[in-house]
Amino acid sequence: MLFFGKAGLVGFHVGTISCYMDESSYLHPVLDTPLTELAGVSPDFVRMSAHFGFDCIRQMTDRGWGELMRMDGFDYGWFNELVRFLNGHGLLDLLEKG
Repeated sequence: MLFFGKAGLVGFHVGTISCYMDESSYLHPVLDTPLTELAGVSPDFVRMSAHFGFDCIRQMTDRGWGELMRMDGFDYGWFNELVRFLNGHGLLDLLEKG
């Protein structure tokens, strides 16, 4: 369940866990930067992402972790790199869509 909290925070409940994210995370510049221009991702990540039809990180976070894991050809190494990248930018919560 998605809800809006104080001070512009967006939150959601998953079971007994509540998470909050600042609305500014939706505006983070790495989300819409072409993968070929992003620092901190490997050439293999860029290649695999293109194979899946992704041009930027936002396209991945919009799908959510559940849908990403159900893609044909899903690769845990690719997903791990995505998780590490998002976590390093404080954006891991954006994968919760799925």
